[in-house]
Amino acid sequence: DQKLPGAGAGDKIAMFAYTSEVPEGAHCLTLEEFESMADTKIILFAGRDTELRVTENPQLGKGLRDYLSLPAAQYSTNVLKAKSVIRVSEDTFECTMDSVSMFGTTLTPVLKAQVNVDQSIGSSRVDVVECYMRELNPEDHRNYVVTSENVLNWKETDRLNEKIMTSRTFIKVGFIKPRWFVVPTRLAESTGNTIIRAVLKKTAVEFLQTLEQDYQAWARDDPERTTWV
Repeated sequence: DQKLPGAGAGDKIAMFAYTSEVPEGAHCLTLEEFESMADTKIILFAGRDTELRVTENPQLGKGLRDYLSLPAAQYSTNVLKAKSVIRVSEDTFECTMDSVSMFGTTLTPVLKAQVNVDQSIGSSRVDVVECYMRELNPEDHRNYVVTSENVLNWKETDRLNEKIMTSRTFIKVGFIKPRWFVVPTRLAESTGNTIIRAVLKKTAVEFLQTLEQDYQAWARDDPERTTWV
């Protein structure tokens, strides 16, 4: 196999057994299952393009493209903004997020995120493949769906030793409208969209900033980074 610049023995990881935050017996819906249901639904959506300028050090010989080409097995858990991150496999992570309050209810999302890397162009995609709400009963997980995708890329600038790191993110949340839920559907969607767009705006910027810090640590062979992988 071709060895990426900067990849060495210190970049290898070990897999450990882990205790999942996912409720026992919970089964989350696929998007296709959710869309086929005849119940009244509330759909929330947010999308955002975010950019961050990154300075490269030519003396280190490790560019941003090399970093974004790293295989998922060398992906740092430190860049996945969450209360806790557990590596499930080489390319899959379980992330417990900060609690979110919406419509008088506070929920803690537990996500399974899968990282897919295109080494030919130095790009990666982070997909949410499962999502559970920690406070709900197992049967309640049949009433909602969460899908999300974050595509990371880079582009040139007119400045020497500088690149732009880009992130294109979308998130879609859908749930069956409970009978007791008296807020009109259109108002609920408008309010919910405002909330998740504000959350996405904040987290997308923080994600790129953390990613840039991890890139700099990787480029200078910071030994502390091995504790994040």
